[in-house]
Amino acid sequence: MHRELIIAKRPDPLHYEVGDMVFSRVSVKSDKKKGRVAKVTQPYTGPWEIIRKLKGSSYELKHSITGQLGKRHAAHLSPFPPNLIPYEPINTTDHKYGTLYEEMVADPYKRASIKGFEPFEPFQDLAEPFNLLVDSHCDSDPIHFPTLAELNAEFYPGLLNDENDILADDELSASFEAYLIQTRSMTRKSATSSTSPADSTASPTTKPADSPVVQPPNLPATPVSPTPPSISTLTSQLIASENKLFFIRHRIPGSSSSEWYLVRVALRDTLSAHPNALQDGKFLVDFYMLHPSDKRFNATNQRYWLEYHSTDASFGPLHQSTAHLIRPSSEEALYASANGLQPFRQWVRLLNSDTYIHGPFNFSTLNGRVTKDRVSESDWLTLRKYEHLYSNQVPPMNLQQYTVHLGQFHTTSDDQALAARFTACFATPTPLSTT
Repeated sequence: MHRELIIAKRPDPLHYEVGDMVFSRVSVKSDKKKGRVAKVTQPYTGPWEIIRKLKGSSYELKHSITGQLGKRHAAHLSPFPPNLIPYEPINTTDHKYGTLYEEMVADPYKRASIKGFEPFEPFQDLAEPFNLLVDSHCDSDPIHFPTLAELNAEFYPGLLNDENDILADDELSASFEAYLIQTRSMTRKSATSSTSPADSTASPTTKPADSPVVQPPNLPATPVSPTPPSISTLTSQLIASENKLFFIRHRIPGSSSSEWYLVRVALRDTLSAHPNALQDGKFLVDFYMLHPSDKRFNATNQRYWLEYHSTDASFGPLHQSTAHLIRPSSEEALYASANGLQPFRQWVRLLNSDTYIHGPFNFSTLNGRVTKDRVSESDWLTLRKYEHLYSNQVPPMNLQQYTVHLGQFHTTSDDQALAARFTACFATPTPLSTT
C-alpha cells in the first residue's frame, strides 16, 4: 500500500509519440583520467528518436547519429527543441582564464556536448514564420520597414545637424531640393542679364514671364533648453516635494563634455552648512547610480540607488573605483554609517542654465504602490527632450515592461569611470570654498 501511494503521488510523466526527438538524461561522474568534471558536464545525451512505445511509460529509442538502440523511462526524457537560442556569453575573469588557450572550433555546439544539431540557415527556414507574420497583419495595418535615414535617426538621436534632419524627412528633402533648383535658375538668369550687352539695350519696362516661386522649406527648429524656475518657485517646490529629485547636467572637472545625473537635494544638510542657499541657489546634492543588474531593463523598471563610498576612499586608490549601493529603506542611513560609508555629494548651482534640466519630482508610482528607486515615464521623456545638452544616453523605453529584480541589500559596482570622477571631484575645490 505504501508503494502504491508513493507512485500515485508522482506527477504523470510526459507522453511522446513515435518519431519524436528527445534528450536522454544520464548519470555523470567526474573522471580525472578523462578530464571530466560532473558539475560542468551536460547530463543529457542525444538526440534520440522514439521508435516504439513500451509498457509502463517506457520507450525504445534510436540515436540519430550512431544508430544505437536503447530503452528509457519517460521520467528520464525531455523534448528536443526545434532550435536552440544560446545564452549571452559569460564574461568573467575565471571564464577568460579558463578559455585562454582554447582553439576556435567549427561547431560550438559540440563543445557544449550538443551533438547532431544543425542550426537554421539564414533567410531559408525563416520564410514560413515571416509569412505567418505578414498574414497576421491586416491590409489597413501593413508592416513598416524603416528606411536608412530612419535607422540613422534612431541610432543618433539629438546629434543630427540640419542636413541629416532634412535627409531623414522625405517631404522636407523634396521641397528643399525644389527650392535649390529654383534658386539656382534665378541666380543663373540674373548673372546672364548682368553680363549680356543685348540685355542692356532692352526696354526697362519688359518683364519676364511669371514663374512659380518655390518657398524655402521650414528647417527643423533649433533645440530648446530648459528654463530654470525662479528662486521663490524653487523654494516652494522643494519644500512641497517628498523626494526632491532633479535631473542635472554635470561636468566632471577636467572634462570637456557634460553628462546627465539623477540627484537628490540634501536640503537639511544644505541649510546647516550654507544658510543662504535659498537666496543664491547653491545646494548640496546626493548622486544616484543605476543598479548594475538593471542595465538591460526598460527605463521605468531600472532601479536607481544612492551612490556610497568608503570614508577612507581618499587614502587608498584601490577603493576609488568601488561604489557601494544600499537598498532604499528607513535603515539605509544607519547601515551606511555603521559600515563606514558616506554618500557621494557635490555642491552645485541648481538654478544655472548649464546645470538645471528637470525637477523637482518624486519617484514613480507603479500599480498603486509608491516606489523608492524608479523614475516615471513622464520624467524620462522630459529628460529625453534635451538630449543635445549632454553626452551620455538616456535609458531606452521600448524594452520589456515586466521585470523581476533579484539583488542583495548591499551591493558594489566597480568602474574606472568612477575612479576618474572621484579623483577629479575631490581634487577640485567645492563652490563654497571658491566664493
